[in-house]
Amino acid sequence: MLSPRFARLAFVLSVCLPFVGCGDDGKKADDTTSQCSDGMDNDADGKTDFPDDPGCTSADDDSEDSAAAAQCSDGRDNDNDGKTDYPDDPGCSAPNQDDEVDDCPSGPGCAACGNGVDDDGNGLTDYPNDPGCSSAGDNSEATVDPIACGAGLTILPLPGSGVAMGTFSVAVSSSSIVSGCGELAGSPAYAYALVVDHPVVIVATTADSGTTDTVVDVRGMDCDAPTAGIACNDDIDPVNSVVTSTVTASLTTPGTYYIIVKGHDPSETGTFVLTVTQFLGEGVACTPADTCGPGLVCRTPVGGTGTVCTKPECSDGANNDADAVMDYPFDPGCSSPDDNSELDDCPSGPNCPACSNGVDDDNDGHVDYPADPSCTSAAGGSEACSGEQDPIDALTMPTTPSTMIGMHDDRNYDPACSSFGGATGGLDRVFTITVPATRSLTLDTDSASQLDTVITLLPTTCMEPNITCDDDGAGVFGGPSLLTATNLPAGTYVLSVDLYGSFTTPDAFDVHVSGTLEQGASCEPVNTLNGALACPAANPCTGTVGARICALAVCNDGISNDGDGLIDYPNDPGCTSPDDPDETDDCPSGPNCPQCKNGVDDDGTGGTDYPNDPDCTSAADNSELLSVCSETDPNITITGPTMSGDSATLHDDRLYDEVTCTGGTFTGSTGGVDAAYLLTIPTLESLHRVVAPHADQPRGGHVHRARRRLLEQLVGHVRAPHDRHARDRPELRARQHARRRVPLLGDAPVRRHRRRADLPVATSTACGRARAGDG
Repeated sequence: MLSPRFARLAFVLSVCLPFVGCGDDGKKADDTTSQCSDGMDNDADGKTDFPDDPGCTSADDDSEDSAAAAQCSDGRDNDNDGKTDYPDDPGCSAPNQDDEVDDCPSGPGCAACGNGVDDDGNGLTDYPNDPGCSSAGDNSEATVDPIACGAGLTILPLPGSGVAMGTFSVAVSSSSIVSGCGELAGSPAYAYALVVDHPVVIVATTADSGTTDTVVDVRGMDCDAPTAGIACNDDIDPVNSVVTSTVTASLTTPGTYYIIVKGHDPSETGTFVLTVTQFLGEGVACTPADTCGPGLVCRTPVGGTGTVCTKPECSDGANNDADAVMDYPFDPGCSSPDDNSELDDCPSGPNCPACSNGVDDDNDGHVDYPADPSCTSAAGGSEACSGEQDPIDALTMPTTPSTMIGMHDDRNYDPACSSFGGATGGLDRVFTITVPATRSLTLDTDSASQLDTVITLLPTTCMEPNITCDDDGAGVFGGPSLLTATNLPAGTYVLSVDLYGSFTTPDAFDVHVSGTLEQGASCEPVNTLNGALACPAANPCTGTVGARICALAVCNDGISNDGDGLIDYPNDPGCTSPDDPDETDDCPSGPNCPQCKNGVDDDGTGGTDYPNDPDCTSAADNSELLSVCSETDPNITITGPTMSGDSATLHDDRLYDEVTCTGGTFTGSTGGVDAAYLLTIPTLESLHRVVAPHADQPRGGHVHRARRRLLEQLVGHVRAPHDRHARDRPELRARQHARRRVPLLGDAPVRRHRRRADLPVATSTACGRARAGDG
């Protein structure tokens, strides 16, 4: 018998020891739990964790506001029948279906593979027990004929996931069927049976098969019959040697279909991955959340009572807008067969395209589509290229495939920018492009063919002068071209693509479009050419769908953001340009307030600040003195013995082309960029000019000459009334009295003069000249 003391000890051990075994299983105190299983309503929608919160895709999801998945793939028993998702729920015919509702097991609409009945009498009932069932929503338990596609070819049921994998071997399974897509008879192959009970569209691909050379062949119920072929593909991209395959097929009649994946020839031994994705087919009821097959949209057809998967309005054979014409290319509201709206305001509305407005826009004697050969459809936006024999297509996507094969040389577009005088006699192709206001628009013809082109951006007249032009700008001599146009106003333009010359062999090519929109421009997909154009990083696309724009900068948004009552550039002294993201300033009395908003008549002309002083270009301008220069760039105040700048940021204001004062045999400077400098000085005994090249420029360079002229003008504006020669010849006055070295610019003297000149206090302006490209 235990003593009382020992008994107490035993009791303690019996209570405490279980906790040793039940510790935290090695978990640390700071381990975290995902939002969808932490017991908290993280998104405050009144629902907590998976599966109750629709924003949770699983218990491991770390966000309670994720996009909701389709009901047939969301991990939930949405119709409370004890079965979840495709392929287990009989209400799901595809994983992307957004409704699990069914009347199984005894309702009239219950699928054969979920009704609890051995429909084919093989002793096996429903999915997954009956091999004839691809899912619980499958409406047939039929067993696949093992030799339906010919002896020697193994036929397997397509897995419910739609993914099948294998390795090619002629000894194991091969096909005697030749689809006509490029494979050879006797190639290794496998067939997968797919049973459908309603119209579906399938996409079958071997894109994940690496470098294995495959062919995919979709065939009907009489698999080995010569007429059973529905669709096939060999090589996704033969030009770039992508030898995997993808095929899309519409299966409209219930029954068994066969998807055969083959090696390209009998020697192929690689592994393959076949992925088959099913979509709702034409005529199947749908909701907006469902995914219809490629080329179909979920809508209510003309005369219909509910939404079904059907062809878009512009290819459905119906007159959806009741205007006497229908479908592409005849309806002016249809930009392509995939367009889902026939609406237009033709023939007299402001948005009616040129190819349907009843007017001979290019005066060539032909009116509208199809009479005018420049119109590819009734929605064509230009008849203007007079003499153009080939169709004029609109650029509406980031990439537009095209070809020069079969085109003509219409001679209107032989561009002047082609190198070595080429492009004469070359075939041409013309496109229209309609854009919002853009900061930059880049167009190129770079493609696999490396076709030798010259490209020209023209106004809608299709005539010179061009907006910009390029030959070989894509980086390959004798190859594709690339051009960039800046600050284009919103509107329609013409792109002419010419072969370099009549000796250039025509081939296929692509037109690529990219660019940056201006702030405030529409960023709706139709206006961005479906993503080809983007808003600036500082002005993201914002607003409600249908009215989205590139956000306006603070200095261009019509609001007094800093509360000083002054709005945007050029009125707010905190705004140096319309793109400035900050209106903050310390005007009117702060030390950083610019002269053109400080309430002071700084130049004594009687006009105070912007807009009263004509020398102020904006309220942020820091000088009221520079009317003589009319400079668009910021004024530069000389504040020290050495000043530097960057010519890459300057403009050519054209007032300072010194064609008569450059000296020697150099007569340039015309068209170079320029800058204006402001120098305020007290009374001086002498002022000396010293002009030296920048440290990275030779002494005889253009920058040297430009800065020498700048100082010559600078000194020429300083009065020296005590010199009798200067009184008679002001333009020589300061030059003759420039003496000892005063290094205003640069750090090495060019020459020195020693003669005194008394100079009173003065403010002098020099409009310095710097040739484009100088350092």
